[in-house]
Amino acid sequence: TRKMLLNKHSIAFIDFDKTIYDLQIPDYEEKRAILAKNVKEKYQVDTSLYPILEDTDKISKDDASIKKYIYDYIDGVEHKATGYFYDYAEKLLKKLSLQMPVVIVSNNSGDVISQRLKEFNLDQQVRYVYGRGTFEYYKPMGKVLEYCCRILSMTPADADNFVFFGDSWRDYSCAADFAAKNNLSYTFIHPKLLTHTDIL
Repeated sequence: TRKMLLNKHSIAFIDFDKTIYDLQIPDYEEKRAILAKNVKEKYQVDTSLYPILEDTDKISKDDASIKKYIYDYIDGVEHKATGYFYDYAEKLLKKLSLQMPVVIVSNNSGDVISQRLKEFNLDQQVRYVYGRGTFEYYKPMGKVLEYCCRILSMTPADADNFVFFGDSWRDYSCAADFAAKNNLSYTFIHPKLLTHTDIL
């Protein structure tokens, strides 16, 4: 892992919520149930809305207004939510940003992520934030990372390898899909391992 992080052609992709930040949303299950009820009544769409983004991706192909309604609702919930960066977040972002481009890749609101980074003076360590609403792809699709490369004026071929910090199967599957399709080596690191100073 240490060798990979020092490679000048590496990229660091980092999930946000539950990886470097704890976004605390009280009564989330209740809020999600209210959203599902409203969508069913307003648009006659019966869906569990879980996982929320995979469902909205399918819905948006038929009616973009449903997607906007769902996004506006979730954005409002996330903007009001409290939260905090984990103890290792600042050190991780600062050390990685000195060695390679750092990209936040999340299914949360990009505006919320950018706002929280700025509040804690960590925005300068992040080259780009890919959040909900940025594009039509969501984790676990590897296309998310291809899009991020284009934003960095790179192609996947420009990267020898990459590292992905994440806490869920969506993060792991996204990294694996991107690596397999572009013949890249990668390291996936779960946040529980971030307390180990040797990876920093």
